[in-house]
This record gives sequence, C-alpha cells and structure tokens, in this order.
Amino acid sequence: MESRALELKEINQSIIMQEAKADLSGRWGIGVAAFIVYAVIMVVGSVIPMANLLVTGPFGVGLAILGLKFAKGEHAEVSNIFDGFKQFGESLAAGILMGFGIAFAMVLLIVPGVILACGWSMTYCIMAEERLGPIEAMKKSWAMMDGYKMDYFVMALKFMLLGIACIFTLGIGFFFLGPYVQTCVARYYLTLKKVRGYDDGMEDDITKHLVD
Repeated sequence: MESRALELKEINQSIIMQEAKADLSGRWGIGVAAFIVYAVIMVVGSVIPMANLLVTGPFGVGLAILGLKFAKGEHAEVSNIFDGFKQFGESLAAGILMGFGIAFAMVLLIVPGVILACGWSMTYCIMAEERLGPIEAMKKSWAMMDGYKMDYFVMALKFMLLGIACIFTLGIGFFFLGPYVQTCVARYYLTLKKVRGYDDGMEDDITKHLVD
C-alpha cells in the first residue's frame, strides 16, 4: 500500500508530547495501574517457557487500544490491555513476525533492525483501529512511516533518555513512562493519519502538529 501524501511535512514532536501529558491528566491512575498489571504478567510469564512470546502481540494491541482511548479522550479502563486477546491469532502473528524480523535484522546489523522497528511501529495501532491482519497492518505501517522513520526514531531516543532517568526513581518512574509513551505513540499515529491523508474526514486543525 503506497502512502497518499503528496509531500512530507515534519511533525512537531513537542506538541505531540505535550498533548499526551494533557490526555493523561486525571487518568494517570488508570495508565499506571494498567502498566503495573502488564509488568507483573510479563515478569511471571518470563519464568514460563514461550509464555511471553504468546502474549507479546495481544498485549501490544491491547496497549495500543488503551493509548488510543487516552489520545481520543474516550473512556479507558485497565482491562483494555486485554482487548488485544479478542483478536488473538492476528495479534500473536504480528508480534512473532515483527519480533523475529527485527531480531534477525539486528543480528545482521543494528541499523536495519532499527529501520524495521520504526517502519512497523504503527502496526499495533492500525490493528487496534482497523482490525487488519498482521501482514496488511505491517504493510500499512511501513507505508505510513515512509519518510518518517528518522523522525520517529528521534522521538524514541527522547523516551530512552526518560527511561534512563526512571532508573534513578528505583524503577517507579517506568510505570508512569509506560502510559506516557503509549499515548505519545497513539498521538503520533493519529497525526500521521491526517498528514498522510488517511483521515480525510477529520476536521481537526492539523497545522498545529506540524513544524513551520
């Protein structure tokens, strides 16, 4: 699937990150609780062979659903992180395909792995909104991210720096960073849809999300 954008427009990451904070205002409790539940399950799953491999994709879609609800101002619940299991087969396949694809590329060279990770970064959001199959969602993500991989990578680096800062909070900060990052990704996805022309019907002013 080819991108429908006629020209690339730089997305204003500062606005995206500011809006994500506003989206979480009054709802941090839900986001933090959701990531505590998610972290506990993943830690427990780590001692069971292959368990995390089976749930990575479904939780990826579930977390995307939660982030999108925050970004859209919709009612959100901790249980939303389990919504990805409603399309278990598709989300499982997406998690496996992306995980092995990125890991294999990382083994060859780090840069190809980063490129794949950025190119497929919108896959779970797409599956959360459109319920596409894994291959179709990955293709659409790749098309949407054409020309925006480096921009997204820069935003990811900012999250990495915040992650380093969280270490000095004895790890507590990670439970706040999780919902914040997920909401930022959802905001980026929704903005990218408008920029790319996949959201023609939306009346929101997109100019504020662009760099002059």
